Amino acid sequence: MKKTWQLEFRFSSAHLYSQPQWSKSKNKAEFGLCYSEFGHGHNYILKVTVADSTEILKIRNKIQRVVDLVDHKHLNFEVAEFKDKIPTSEIIVQYFEEKLKKLKPQKIVLFESEFLGAEI
Repeated sequence: MKKTWQLEFRFSSAHLYSQPQWSKSKNKAEFGLCYSEFGHGHNYILKVTVADSTEILKIRNKIQRVVDLVDHKHLNFEVAEFKDKIPTSEIIVQYFEEKLKKLKPQKIVLFESEFLGAEI
């Protein structure tokens, strides 16, 4: 059995759940407490599982550089990949999958709260 590393990263970001073509009342009805004209934020936990490597510190640093692209950002307004997307956990984890594909992660898990997240 091959050894793997589960690397953990923490970052904070805001996001906006809103469909621009909908009224405020429809957005509120659909997204509930997650809807605000300004968005809301989370303290995310990202877990990336990678194969064992003698380069694990380099891999960790490469992942950290990607995490830094979203840390303390309002995803809808400051990260180009989310400009036309609602950055749900599922969409954000796909973002990390795309950005980290050269590292060939075995698994990527993103938590936006203790019980809510997504994985690839």
